[in-house]
Amino acid sequence: MNKKIRGKIIRIVDATTVVINLGELQGITTDNIFSILSIAENIIDPFKNNEELGNIVITKAKVKAVQVSDKFTIASSKWNEYEFFGGAFNILKTANEPQVISKGGDLNIDESQVEPWKALSESPISLGDIVETTITEPESERKTNRKASDTLTPPPH
Repeated sequence: MNKKIRGKIIRIVDATTVVINLGELQGITTDNIFSILSIAENIIDPFKNNEELGNIVITKAKVKAVQVSDKFTIASSKWNEYEFFGGAFNILKTANEPQVISKGGDLNIDESQVEPWKALSESPISLGDIVETTITEPESERKTNRKASDTLTPPPH
């Protein structure tokens, strides 16, 4: 079973490396990719008397675990991912040659209706920022030990 867990950035080593307060004891491996989270502006419904609907959590950046200790992880914003194809799918490439596959794309939107998130989403990565990743939890350990300090709360107005 997959489970999302949250931790915090406890050290910024340089422009590409951070230390996170989650490690092997929490199920982290070098396969984990962490989203560094932030709360953007309040979402307002203009059709319901400007009712506040809540905040949206967005991703400032993503980092990948490169070194995992028992209680912490060193993660980097720079990593490579490769997909290998062979056999019938590999017509033009040599065997086991990596191929990068792009997924997703731009949405067909009306540019006049674009409203970028306000400054909070563009704030620099800081000590204490919340990070989130998904781990595969063994069947025998399906307990939730979530602390209030691991949740995102909106900044004061």
